[in-house]
Amino acid sequence: MTQPNWDRLSPVDPGQATTYCFMHGRHTRNLSVDRIADAPGIETRPNNLYKWAQNGRMPVNKVLPFERACGFDYLTRYLAHGHNKLLVPMPSGRKAQSLELNALSLEAHETLALILRFYAGDAEAGDVIPAITALMEGLAYQCRNIAVYQVPELGLEEQG
Repeated sequence: MTQPNWDRLSPVDPGQATTYCFMHGRHTRNLSVDRIADAPGIETRPNNLYKWAQNGRMPVNKVLPFERACGFDYLTRYLAHGHNKLLVPMPSGRKAQSLELNALSLEAHETLALILRFYAGDAEAGDVIPAITALMEGLAYQCRNIAVYQVPELGLEEQG
């Protein structure tokens, strides 16, 4: 089984967001539900995690620890996108690698092709909108990263 493109998965409800987090933790970090349930800040019975995924009701104080344990922020993305907000990681100002820019370029081409397919009647809006959102988030990150790259951050390390 091939791994999904984790950045392009767009949950449509909290239960699916929780399931995507589980999938990411299992596939990229080799975590079992028991290990996720034992993570700091979560510390609950595995049955509770299954229940939260099934009914989409996770206590809000468990969301961040759960996402950190699983290694992805699908619940946070679901909430942000539900309010028509983009979720852009904090840029570090590091020089972008050609591999990540090539991936962004490929994503742009695939998204534009998907838009063309939509208008030709060969794609669903439910597939196109998450692709556009993911592309906008990737471009917004690069925009902010370039701005931070141009202005060096203050050196707060100790002076000898």
